[in-house]
Formats: sequence, C-alpha cells, structure tokens
Amino acid sequence: MPSVFARLVHVLMLFLLPLCAGAVWSVAIQLSRRDLPWAALAMPLVLLLMRGQLGFLTPNLRAALHGIAAGAGIVYAQALITGVRVAAQFGYGPVETLETMGAAMTWELVWLRSGAVDWIAALLAVALSVGIGLGHGRRGPRVTPRSGP
Repeated sequence: MPSVFARLVHVLMLFLLPLCAGAVWSVAIQLSRRDLPWAALAMPLVLLLMRGQLGFLTPNLRAALHGIAAGAGIVYAQALITGVRVAAQFGYGPVETLETMGAAMTWELVWLRSGAVDWIAALLAVALSVGIGLGHGRRGPRVTPRSGP
C-alpha cells in the first residue's frame, strides 16, 4: 500500500499530465498553424501512464477523476490556443492577452471557435479517459513475510 504522500503525488500527477499535454497541444497548433482537434486524444494517452497507480481509489472515483483530468487538460489547451490566436491578431504576448481577456471572454471565444469536430474529439477523449479510469483497478502484489534473510 503506497504511503499518503505517494498517493497525493499520484493524484497530483493525474491532473498534471493532461495539463502538460494541453500545453504541448497548443504549441503544436502554433507551430503547424493548423487546427488540431484530434490532439484531444492525447489526454487519454497520457493518462495511460497512470495506469495501476490509483488502485487505492474506488473504480467510480478513479473514473470520475480521469474524466475531470482529461476535461481540465482540454479546457486548458483550448484557453491557451485562444490566447495565442488573439495575441497574434493584436501583437501582444499570449499570457498578457489571457490576463486582459479574463475567463469569461476566453470561454466565449473558445465556444465560438469550436466546431462539431472539436466537441466530438473532446467528448471521445473524456469517454476514453473514463474507460481507462474504470479499467485499471489492478491491485498491487501481495507481500508475504519471510522467516529468513
């Protein structure tokens, strides 16, 4: 059984990995100058790295946390992409633009620029992430004490 600190790190990594994938997704869009809606499927792929690490949680809680983590990564990527696109229009920095726009305007612009393919890819990514959360209920190996060294 992992320690409390290890459990906390595993849950933290569950959320940090999709956020990192979202940042890489936004950089890939900026470099390729194309919209890459199917890059949302990177979220379940990075969550595969956590497979077996959250066995101490119930399957329903694991599934919910995986879905929330994938959704957070997708929302983060979309916010970064929107900030970069708006910043490119006006010649400002992306972070400065996001700070000036605020959350409400950023969400509205994400909503306006997202098409059906974006929503399908995001929903598919979240559904796959939930499936990964349900499917990796592996228990750790049983350790039996030995009598000798």
